[in-house]
Amino acid sequence: MNGSTIKAIRIKNRLSQRQLAAQLGITPSYLCQIERNKKSISDTIRIKLAQLFEVNDELIEAIRRSKLAL
Repeated sequence: MNGSTIKAIRIKNRLSQRQLAAQLGITPSYLCQIERNKKSISDTIRIKLAQLFEVNDELIEAIRRSKLAL
């Protein structure tokens, strides 16, 4: 999972960075850095995303493959 995947999840769920950051318990600026691949994604954030949006490795792999096809 990378920043682009998190951004795609956020946009799909029609959330602002501020809204998603609040749900994840992080600051909007930190989320912005994650989405721009400037900061790495901690396991804690990965777990919270999985719990909130039912994200699993298969979904992440499908997103990655679709981006490669573009």
